[in-house]
Amino acid sequence: MTVPAPDREPSALEYEARRARGRRISRFLYGLGAAWFLIFLATSLAVLSGYNRDVPRWRVPLVGAIALVCALYAFVVRRQRPTLAAGIFTGVAVGLLHAGWCFISY
Repeated sequence: MTVPAPDREPSALEYEARRARGRRISRFLYGLGAAWFLIFLATSLAVLSGYNRDVPRWRVPLVGAIALVCALYAFVVRRQRPTLAAGIFTGVAVGLLHAGWCFISY
């Protein structure tokens, strides 16, 4: 048994609610991706510079500095753009997990 389609179009309020939810999700994902990518670049630079040589000593301070800068930016914008800040904090956490796994296996 199928449910008949509603006879009315979605109201403007419902349409705006869906758009607002999509904007929040996209801001969160943008912050997550940007923070993770910056930490990924720092990790890749550190690992590739030590390929077939001694492990560079500056690898952990470099990744830590990038993570600190991202976290400070998220802390500054958290009042104006809370979803972006949440995404950045999450991206920093995921990026540091990946960096830790990479440095442990290296």
